[in-house]
Amino acid sequence: MSIPLMARRRLEWLSAGTTELLAILEADGSAEVMSWRGEGADRIAQIEAVLQGLTEPDRSEVALAAMDRYIRLRLDGTGRMVLPTTLLSHLEAVDPPALRLVVRDSRLWFWSERQWRAGQLGRYLQIAKAIEDRSRNSGAR
Repeated sequence: MSIPLMARRRLEWLSAGTTELLAILEADGSAEVMSWRGEGADRIAQIEAVLQGLTEPDRSEVALAAMDRYIRLRLDGTGRMVLPTTLLSHLEAVDPPALRLVVRDSRLWFWSERQWRAGQLGRYLQIAKAIEDRSRNSGAR
């Protein structure tokens, strides 16, 4: 997979030569991607601290959940990376191999194309309502 140059430029943390990334799989069919340096490493340190405080069998269960949810990625200088099967499967991007890349509020997300499309109608209605409300408020003046 390749992260387009325009997307990398919109993400200060990514355009600064970041090569190590952390993908966090979310229950809604998305995965947030962040720099390993700083925020990503901090997340993993939190998990390690939690694991230290647990005993078996809870420790093994939480460790397994963390392995399922947190995936370390490597980005090359041209913005390309190999996505592991676990991430592709979560994003339903195995067959057909399609996923949605979203940059919003200085954050990078990968979305299951199916999940993204399922939410499109709601987003369309949201913008239609915002335009209608603005028109109504402009006309009231």
